[in-house]
Amino acid sequence: MRGIARSRGMVVLDAPLLFETGADRMCDAIVFLDAPRRLRRLRATKRGITPGEAARRERLQWSTASKKRRADYVIDNTGPISRTKEQARKIYVELNGLLDRRRRRN
Repeated sequence: MRGIARSRGMVVLDAPLLFETGADRMCDAIVFLDAPRRLRRLRATKRGITPGEAARRERLQWSTASKKRRADYVIDNTGPISRTKEQARKIYVELNGLLDRRRRRN
């Protein structure tokens, strides 16, 4: 993780326990993908995770409401993948612009 902290570029962490582990303190920006519990459980089942295991994992995590409040950006992940990708692209462009401005200052 020390290498990530020294990075001069953009680094993406896919970390379900980002807040719970305190890793959010390393982040300049947080993007949260939001979907209703029913859809999250359905997707977990498709990845071979039992409903009981999905529920257990969710109990270990902060509530989605808490994560959304702490996030800088929230992506609605309920629709078609094309809509999710478009939201992510817009956020990427904005964050990349912020990174470019930071680089110019240094």
